[in-house]
Amino acid sequence: MTAILDRSRFSTVVVYALDSAANSLTPAHALDTRDVLLALMRTDMSSEWDRIWLHFASEEAVRSAPVIDPQPEPTERWGPAPLSATCASALATAVRLAEAYGMEFVSVGMVTVGLVSDPASAAASALTGGDTGRHAALLEAVQDAIVGGGLDGLDEVLREPSRKSTPQGGADTFDEVVDALGGDTRLCNHDALALLSGALRTVDDEELKQRYDRMLLNADVVDAVRPMAAGLGGPSAADLVERAKDRFDTPRPDARQLIVAATHPPSQQMSRATWLLGFPPKAIAFEAADADARASRIGEEVTDKTTNLTVLMALLSLATTVFIVRYVVVTQNWWPDILIGAVLVYLAWTGHPIGNLLLVGALWFWADTAAVVAALAVTVVDQMLVRSELQNALYRTGIALTTTQWRRHVRLRRRSQAWIVTATILWRRQRRQAVAFR
Repeated sequence: MTAILDRSRFSTVVVYALDSAANSLTPAHALDTRDVLLALMRTDMSSEWDRIWLHFASEEAVRSAPVIDPQPEPTERWGPAPLSATCASALATAVRLAEAYGMEFVSVGMVTVGLVSDPASAAASALTGGDTGRHAALLEAVQDAIVGGGLDGLDEVLREPSRKSTPQGGADTFDEVVDALGGDTRLCNHDALALLSGALRTVDDEELKQRYDRMLLNADVVDAVRPMAAGLGGPSAADLVERAKDRFDTPRPDARQLIVAATHPPSQQMSRATWLLGFPPKAIAFEAADADARASRIGEEVTDKTTNLTVLMALLSLATTVFIVRYVVVTQNWWPDILIGAVLVYLAWTGHPIGNLLLVGALWFWADTAAVVAALAVTVVDQMLVRSELQNALYRTGIALTTTQWRRHVRLRRRSQAWIVTATILWRRQRRQAVAFR
């Protein structure tokens, strides 16, 4: 299953319909647009399919129509089931439509529009009886009955140049990486660092590239430390590509996925090289896995607890701020209490465990009981929030982080704090490489 057909991008009803069509597929037959259309008609109970049957063709007529997709050869897969090129293109169109109209998931309506967007497709031909003059009317009827309303600018969106729709920042970079290493037949001659270097050169996820820039990580620095770790063992690039295919259930892992496979779990060679670069291999792997999960929208359903804790944390920090300000106003000891209060307010909003402990200790000796209780609550909720975030991170990426590693990841996301990580990495890199060259 390639990235275009990531199950998480489609609504539950669409996934069920596609699974149903795939399970009922006969051998030596690729799933085509008519098969998917019929599966949607059987599965979707909320749309007004009877209007389509009344004005175009009944479900039975669609099933028995002598039609075939114009490109019947399989090019993609849904699970174990091959998809005709026309059907794969239709699903890609559906994904593109959902993105264009701001939908979180690809709905039944968008898939139906995609299936009949080509007047020559098996789905459209079965409904119009091969009369292309009725195609515009079919698109209008599908919008009214299945989508639930007209789609402004649909013709313009459909006229956009056809392209393989992939998760954001996830263009098909597999061939670029493999070609850079000399092709499939030469992968066995390269190591994990070569694969990592090639993937870093081709990764096109802008947010991931930004985080790696803040880690001072790029293909050139990886190539520079390769000779220092050349004598250590590890799997070949060919083995790691197979690992990526298995881990991400795709025959064509992209650059993000290849980075994860190359660095997690790390070989001795990779561990040595990344030690010289100033960070653990898990840091590289997690950022790539997080980018892949973000593009595929994996893990959104487990963030409710984290969201609630984040809101509670903000409210408690606000309450602590109010108690500090109230104490300064009541005591009217304006100097140096205003300076002390400003520092403590800053600590109340940092969300760092050491800052929280300093806040509690300072308020214990300086302010009243209410402020101390609020600060204690901030400390407790902050720990609960971090644990929830770690659980979400593990679910999203399959990579377990320590609290320290998670906080480093959070700093990398924030421009105002990323310099701390960058400076630490630079300091470690200079010291470690100086030792290695002695």
